[in-house]
This record gives sequence, structure tokens and C-alpha cells, in this order.
Amino acid sequence: MARFFGLSAAVAVALSFHMSAQAGPWTRAVGEGFSSQETRYFRTDGPGDERFEQATVSVFLEYGVAERVTLGVKVEQSTRLDGNGPQSETGRVGGFARIGVWSGKAGDAAAVEAGFSMPLGGFQSSTAPNGDDADEYRISALYGRGFQSDWGDGWVDGAFSLAHLTGGRADEVKLDLTAGLRPDEDWIVMGQMFGTFGLRNEDSIVDPDFDVVKLKASVGYRIFEDKTVLIGVSRDVLTRGTDPGWEVSLTIWTPFTFDFDFSSEERTRPLPPDQSDLQSPSRHRER
Repeated sequence: MARFFGLSAAVAVALSFHMSAQAGPWTRAVGEGFSSQETRYFRTDGPGDERFEQATVSVFLEYGVAERVTLGVKVEQSTRLDGNGPQSETGRVGGFARIGVWSGKAGDAAAVEAGFSMPLGGFQSSTAPNGDDADEYRISALYGRGFQSDWGDGWVDGAFSLAHLTGGRADEVKLDLTAGLRPDEDWIVMGQMFGTFGLRNEDSIVDPDFDVVKLKASVGYRIFEDKTVLIGVSRDVLTRGTDPGWEVSLTIWTPFTFDFDFSSEERTRPLPPDQSDLQSPSRHRER
């Protein structure tokens, strides 16, 4: 059991936003975007009177606003389901800017990203028990590349992030890795790792400071030309300062085009072949 049972709730809320908000290093072409709607259920291990359960719905949107520049936003709402503590609802909203800094011949890409998230007014405040009331300021370095294999086309990518959090929480280092494969034009399989490591600089012992490493496997199928449905399962394999748990998710990806630029100038380069609709916000990197 964690140092305090309430910390498991706070940690689960904090990690939820990170897992579903991650994306790869590839920037969107000008006028092209991507949206994701996700529903998740998370539960910690342990007997019923010590268990934490949470349901979360989220919406993620990113859009190419200029050559090598993509902007994104994420909104999330979570509801506690167990009967072991205050039945609070928590919400967060965040945004980011991703700037492509390098691209190679084989679909390689490198980017930097700056992001911010905060409690969602009206749903979450510092008085909500076990809520994540910290503002987060994040900078990230991202790299990825596409590849071809006998089993289909795929990609690998990773992200290293530093996050400063307000409200007494410890600052964090985050490491996220993804490998994805498309066996054919309709199916997608992904394996992911999400690592969050507290820097032990929290204000007091009751403020969250934790380490969590999660492994996630997902399978997706394109049900329409512009919609792919994914089912994912994740498991905490390493924890410090919180109880381990598992999560299931259902996600819908939708690429779209909405061109604000009415000039005849050539658009920025596309994503690597067969990956234009594969950039999952839950790579979350679902973060």
C-alpha cells in the first residue's frame, strides 16, 4: 500500500492526463489535423476497501498551423467510481506547440515541444479531495522514424520530457517509447512504455512524489475511411509512492483537413508514408 491511500488517487489523476496526451515528433501539414476521443477505466490492485477506481473521458486535437509547426489542445474529465473515498470529479485542460527541427530521408523526424496544463475551472479546484490541482509546465525532445518489414510498415518514436509542477508536487522526468506496426491498410498494433519519475523535491510528505512505469498494448482497426477504433490495455510494472494498477481504453482516431490558408503556396511536407493517421495522442506518446 502507498504511504497514504489518498496519494494513489492523486497519482492516478496526474498520470491520466499524461498518458493520453502524447504524440510523435511528426508535425502536421498546414491545414491538416487529427482528433482523438478516448474513454478509459483505471483500477489499482488490492482488496475492495483499499481499491481506487476511476473512469475518464478525453478529447485531443492537433492542427498544422504553419510549416513544421503543430498546435494542440487536450480536455479531460475523470470521475471516481470506488466507495473508499470522496467521490470527486476532476478535470484538466492543456495545450502544446510542437516544432519540427529535423527530418531525414527515411521518415526520421526530430522535434521540440512546449506544453502547459491546468485544472479545469468548474470541475476541479484545490479543494477537491485527491484531485490533481497542480499547473504543469513541460518541455520535451522527440525523435521517431518509419520502417518497413515483412510484417508491414511501422514506426518507432520516443520522447524525453521535463515537467515543473506547482502546488507542492515534485517536478518530474518523463520517458515515453512507442513501436507501431500496420500489418495491412486497416489494422494497427502498438506497444508503448510510459515512465514518470519524481525528482523528490515536493514541499512535504503529503504532496505527491512518485515513480511509475506503465506498459501498454493496443490494437486498432479502420472502421471507416477516416476513423480508426483502438482497444488498449496497460499495466503498472514499476511503482514508488503509489499503488500499482491496470487500465483499459477505447479510442477513436479521426484525421481531418480544414485549410485556413487560402493562398496557392505549397503545403509543408506530409508525414512518412502510411503514417498520416497513425499518430496516436495516447502514446500517450495515449501521455
